[in-house]
Order: sequence, then structure tokens, then C-alpha cells
Amino acid sequence: MTLQLEAEALVQLSNRFLIPAAVDYQNDLLKNSDAIPKEMKATLKNLIESSYYATNLLKSSVGEMIGTSDLTASAKVGALVVRKKMSELRIFLDSLEECVGQKYWPIPTYEEILLTRHKKNHHDE
Repeated sequence: MTLQLEAEALVQLSNRFLIPAAVDYQNDLLKNSDAIPKEMKATLKNLIESSYYATNLLKSSVGEMIGTSDLTASAKVGALVVRKKMSELRIFLDSLEECVGQKYWPIPTYEEILLTRHKKNHHDE
């Protein structure tokens, strides 16, 4: 049940926030297309497409996991398929985080989390 909730939350996060943020960033870059390196545009396009595809694969694997009444089979799908699909999606989303402009990214980045914690701890001393 926990794995199902985590996977469904990741699908929602990807579909509702992260991919749309990357698309917004991409659209703004394309407005200045001549000034943007082709490789940068291609990388961003590929990451968006890969994230979208990986999100759908994860969603399907969650459906497969919860679509069976056999708890052992469901657990195997979760352990072997859903976890793998979550990890694959995470790679694409982490790469998007590195590419997308900071003002577009809708959630705190790893860097912001670490710096905020460091500043807070440093300030408290």
C-alpha cells in the first residue's frame, strides 16, 4: 500500500507540476530560439518526452500491481516492476531539475533544500 501511494504521488507530481514546468521553460526558450544552442533544445525536448513516457509506464505498472487480487503477485509486481519504474522516472525528473530554469521549477531543488538547511543550522550556532 505504501509503495502504491508513493508511486501514485510521483505520477501526479510528474504530470501536474514537473513536466508542465519543463514545457513552460521550453516554450520560453523557443521564443528566443536563435540564441539557444541546438543541443540544449534537443536535450530538454528528449528529457520532457522521456519523463512523460516514464510517467505513463509507472502509472501502468501501478495499475498492474493493484489490478490483481493475488497479494503475492501484486507484491512481486511492486517490488520488481513498480520500484524499477519509479527509479527510472526519478532519473529523468532529476535531469529535468538540472536543466529547467530555477524560476520555472515548482518545488524546492536539492540545492535549495541543502542551502536552506545549512543556512538555518549555521545561523542557529
